[in-house]
This record gives sequence, C-alpha cells and structure tokens, in this order.
Amino acid sequence: MKQALFLLGCLALTGCAGSKVVSTVETGDRSNDFKYKNGSTGIRYSVTHDSEYLYLKLLVTERTDMMKMARGGMQVFFDLEGEKNQEVYLQYPLTMQQRRQQRGQGRPEAGQGARPNGRQGQGGGQRLNLSQMLQFLPQEAQFVRFGEADELDMQDPEVDILASIYSPSGEDMVYDLAIPFSRISPNGMAELDGFSVGIRSGKLEMGGRGGNRGGGGGRPGGRPGGGAGV
Repeated sequence: MKQALFLLGCLALTGCAGSKVVSTVETGDRSNDFKYKNGSTGIRYSVTHDSEYLYLKLLVTERTDMMKMARGGMQVFFDLEGEKNQEVYLQYPLTMQQRRQQRGQGRPEAGQGARPNGRQGQGGGQRLNLSQMLQFLPQEAQFVRFGEADELDMQDPEVDILASIYSPSGEDMVYDLAIPFSRISPNGMAELDGFSVGIRSGKLEMGGRGGNRGGGGGRPGGRPGGGAGV
C-alpha cells in the first residue's frame, strides 16, 4: 500500500531556552493539548517544545485511522530545512512486515502483537476492542537518520526517545512522542532553522499548517531524567 505524506506544521524554535515546562499531567490542565485540528481528517494535534525536547501529540477519533496507525505502522519525520525531506524519522509502531522481519517468523510472539479479541457488535460483527489492541501493540521502534538505523525498545528506561500509543477513554487514541533535538541534529536546536515535522501512515492525508509553536509542551510521564525541569 502506497503511503501518503501530510505535513503537521513548522516550528519557530526560538525564545524558549529559559522557559519552564509545565506537565499537563501534574497540573491537570489539558486545555493546551491538541490545540490544532486538521479539517480533512478530524485529527487534533499539538507540536510543542522546550530547550531540549520536541513534543508531538495526536488525538485520533476515527476507527479506520486508528487501525492504519496501530497496525500499518507510522513514521514521524523531522525535516531539518522545511523542504519535505524524509531522511530523518522515527518509525513507531513498526509495520507488520517490519515486525515479522525482526522476529524472523510469520507469527507474533506471545504477548507481542497477538490478535486481541473483539466485542460482538450489532449484526454479529466484531467491534474493535481498542484498549486491548493497544495493550498488545509491539514496543519496537526504529530511528533513522540519513540511512543509519537505530533499533529501539520503547520499554527500555535508558532509551532517550519516549513514544507511546494509548486510549484514555477506550473510544479514541492518543499518540504521544518526546524526542531530544540532539537526536534530530548534532547541534540541537541551534541548527534547526525552518524546521518542520510531519507524519505518514497508510493513505491518511493531511494538509500543511505553518506558524510558530511557543515553548512549553505537555511532557509525557516517565521520560528519562535530564533537560529542563518540571
């Protein structure tokens, strides 16, 4: 299946080195989450940052889109010069083919990608049990920078990239990512002029959005220590 690209937006990475990052989990204030909405897909999202980390959050409400992301894999790419370059990206979750290649067999390992049971829906069909499906989602990821791939275990506390997919209500899905700027560019923020972020997954398409993103994002819980304090 051919994948299609959609651009989330451009970042102006200036004027926030001294900003304090406030965790929306700790304050209980989620009013700034998912500030933007794409009209064609209905996906809500936010792209924020502090002096060391970039934060991306997506809120997906359509079941078809959830399945494309969770089962078909998703890439978040980081375009260093805003020219739709896709040579630096995080692949999480992996595609089904990538998962099979990593395991060296066609069947998922126990507890990793096993097929969850659905709920019986009207008309005798199976309704997606979203929370259970995400519980069994394999936690392997791959970070690629100009052809060099780094295989990641997202459950390893030593990994400096934090990515997760979860369902707060059982009816919608959240994709939550925190990645150090030092991963994206050796010189961190100082080298990111005209920087943009985008994702691609299945045939999901989304139009571009530009504009500044002020400092201070919702820091996902459990990120390894270091960087600006909360």
